[in-house]
Amino acid sequence: MAKIDIEKLIEEKGPLIESEIEKIIPKQTSIPNLYDGMWYALGSKGKRLRPILCLVAAKSLGAEEKQTLPFAAALEVIHNMTLVHDDIEDGDTIRRDNPAVWIKYGMDHGINIGDGLFACAYQLILQSNKNGLDADKSIKLFKIFTDTILTIVEGQTMDMNFRNKKNVKVAEYMDMIWRKTGILFGASVAGSALIAGASEEVTSSLIAYGQKIGPAFQIRDDILDLSKGKGRGGMIGNDIKEGKRSLMVIYALENMSETQKDKLIEILDKPRDSTTDEEVEWVIEKFNHIGAIKYAEELANKMLDEAMDILENLNIPSKEDLIEITNFIVKRQK
Repeated sequence: MAKIDIEKLIEEKGPLIESEIEKIIPKQTSIPNLYDGMWYALGSKGKRLRPILCLVAAKSLGAEEKQTLPFAAALEVIHNMTLVHDDIEDGDTIRRDNPAVWIKYGMDHGINIGDGLFACAYQLILQSNKNGLDADKSIKLFKIFTDTILTIVEGQTMDMNFRNKKNVKVAEYMDMIWRKTGILFGASVAGSALIAGASEEVTSSLIAYGQKIGPAFQIRDDILDLSKGKGRGGMIGNDIKEGKRSLMVIYALENMSETQKDKLIEILDKPRDSTTDEEVEWVIEKFNHIGAIKYAEELANKMLDEAMDILENLNIPSKEDLIEITNFIVKRQK
């Protein structure tokens, strides 16, 4: 069977997801600084990875795309809601190489735009029933979605708490990234399994798969911040300026000399606007020297391998597309 082209799939499914979102979020409105801000947040440079994963998983399980689209679209909307609020909380001014929502629209409108996206995500799930999904499954989708959002908020809180903690452990970090980032990938496949009426065994395996691919995605994201800037206008090391206790930071603190540890903590604890490019370069050089980046890459690859093992042993009609998108998500270069 021919392998799918994930970039082409994104191009094909992106307009379908956007059309579904447009049923709830109008592009033309008499209220400025709200719906236009939502569409600005949703942007055209996002890869729609979470809804695409949801659609691919649903297809692999034999679900109807029409019934899956509202939930997939809701995942994209809530993901962007978290980005709007995260940028405010982190002080990030650039998102996808453009001014962050709160920079373009102001702090007050930025918060409101995020709140609006939150409400619209739930309205999208209501569309599932109109698209032929039975009421019982729709209610269960709401539970998956609500539990997911609360877990994301927990993860974001942990991430912010870690900025003032000097001795974050790897286990704590992994718990945090599963909550903050990984859970949405888990929800993508859990929702697909529910819509498709998958067995409890298949559903449990897919959730276990999500618990691997989600953290692997975030570790890869942390690595990209040190070299690609993650779509932030070419700026590198934003996580360092924000004082984030990434996996590389945790590894470094466990393997540095006391003098180097003190300097790293001093840099991380500085206000982001006071952190110099030279300090960021020093941190990255130390990460490379002690093998922190290599350690993170190896752990991400290990989790990818474990996710692949789960898929290989999954008894479903088709799994080739899921395998391809899994590789794409974890091995992406931007």
